[in-house]
Amino acid sequence: MDDFQKVQQQFTEAIRHQADNPFDQIKPEGFAVYSRLIRNNIFNFVSQGYPVLKKILSEAQFSSLIDRFIAGHHAGSPYFIDISAEFLAWLNTRPVTDEDRTLPPFLQELAHYEWLETVLLGNEQDEPPAMLINYFSECEDELIWSVNAVAAAYQYPVHKISQDFQPETIPEQPTLLIIYRQENETRFLSVDALAWQLFQAACDLDRPANQKMLINQTLEHLTTTEQARVKPYAEQALVNYYQLGLILGHSP
Repeated sequence: MDDFQKVQQQFTEAIRHQADNPFDQIKPEGFAVYSRLIRNNIFNFVSQGYPVLKKILSEAQFSSLIDRFIAGHHAGSPYFIDISAEFLAWLNTRPVTDEDRTLPPFLQELAHYEWLETVLLGNEQDEPPAMLINYFSECEDELIWSVNAVAAAYQYPVHKISQDFQPETIPEQPTLLIIYRQENETRFLSVDALAWQLFQAACDLDRPANQKMLINQTLEHLTTTEQARVKPYAEQALVNYYQLGLILGHSP
């Protein structure tokens, strides 16, 4: 390590730990201003990316998380725009301390949910071309899905968490969501296991499938009798997705 790299390391370590100015050549006031500027920028980016998380935590709890994040996380990206993703990565891998025992048990799941909203709002992919489906039940063409929607499964009902609702125990049933963007805002759809599996199956395929193929693949683990009973519900779930704009249409 050369002298310049050593100086860089000293400088960044001092910033990370909000330490005193380690350099005689830099005025203490100037170093303090720079140190506060870096922390405030990171604080603001995390606050904007995780507004619900910030609201449900005390000011001291949230500030402590930010300070621990700055001190302990070595980011993979140098860009401020990626801070939300880096904060989530740190939350999922941070060393557990006594302080963490006072934090909500759903902290990481709520953060993931809010991060998905940020990802969708920042998604710059164009929607693929698709043709209008006049009669969905008769459509045998490949279905084209929106690129602005994702499926997520949680132990806690993260979409309901607020200052007034903070569950302390894991509910019996998981929370299955489709999170999507329309008209420059994110929305969510709470679905049952069948509808969630249909959506996830469509996402996992290498290429678009028509509704028959998609339903058959989703129900393949069931007996013939069970498939016959469940199939109408699967067909209706796809219709609902089309009505909501999550299925854009069929292939041109």
